[in-house]
Amino acid sequence: MKTLLLLAAGLATLLTPASAKTTLMTESSNNQGSIRVERPAPETLLPQSDFPEGWQPYEAGIARARSQRKFVMIQFFNAACKPCQRLSQDVTAEPMLDDLIRKHFVLVRVNQGSNRNLRYRNRTVTEKQLTALHQVKKYPTLLFLSPKGQLIGRHSGEVKPQELHDILNYLATGSYNKMEFSAYRAKRKS
Repeated sequence: MKTLLLLAAGLATLLTPASAKTTLMTESSNNQGSIRVERPAPETLLPQSDFPEGWQPYEAGIARARSQRKFVMIQFFNAACKPCQRLSQDVTAEPMLDDLIRKHFVLVRVNQGSNRNLRYRNRTVTEKQLTALHQVKKYPTLLFLSPKGQLIGRHSGEVKPQELHDILNYLATGSYNKMEFSAYRAKRKS
């Protein structure tokens, strides 16, 4: 049995925070001929708990948002944070949120305790360092980026689905360019 270590680019950014992934390829012979198996090397797999359905690693999400001209919602989370876990599930479970997000947003998660590397402003930092750079102190903390990648909003602490819907709608409609969020919410309630 031979094992080859290869580097491949392309869709790898969807699986790893780097622009390349390591793949183990195993070839073996048996009575039926040669069998070739390709699988990600164990050290390149990202924990599924870090990226529930609909959520992406930082670099992949930023690249996707840029190419699709969508807003970005970055959730800085702590693995033990119950409101973080609820939020991650609510965005895909709540139809009013899911529809809005699919049309206008890319969801990104950053684990405050992770030493996973990513590229930020032309340098390599860990998720832990990115958390510190953004002065995140409370979880979850949400950062909102415009389709051009500019920071346009921030929310710290637990957020209920209706409140998150209001925030996302405020951004998606471009109202953040015209009025403060408090005025937007007051206008919608009247």
